[in-house]
Amino acid sequence: MSGWFEVDVSRGSPPRVDVGDIVELKVYDDTGNGQGTIIVGVLEVLGTHRSGPVLAGMFLGASDIYYHWWMNEGPNAPAKDKGFYHLCTEPTSACPSVKKYPNMIHSGKYRNLGTEQVTSKKVTWLKDKVIMEGYVFCY
Repeated sequence: MSGWFEVDVSRGSPPRVDVGDIVELKVYDDTGNGQGTIIVGVLEVLGTHRSGPVLAGMFLGASDIYYHWWMNEGPNAPAKDKGFYHLCTEPTSACPSVKKYPNMIHSGKYRNLGTEQVTSKKVTWLKDKVIMEGYVFCY
């Protein structure tokens, strides 16, 4: 498990991400306000965009109930089973969308949780029984 990487705050390189890893990403609403974090299982590393990796990943859970709803039923959400996620190396507000990766989610704060199933010791919001059951079901 790596520590958090945050654009313009962390020193050094972002954490390396490989197929099979689980990553936690800070997410934002349309106006740029923080909306908690999500957990994504990495299915494929597709390449880079603006020096940050683009991932194809499976959505596994969200700390924010509204964000969880949006990912499952909301308009313009990425595909749950194989959506696109960008681990930005610049502020997300300055990171443009890419036609090649529709509905890509950008994150400027993220960490690699490794390849093992995540527990509430690593991700505290998984203490919520309903959220944990959803995560285990998707995992």
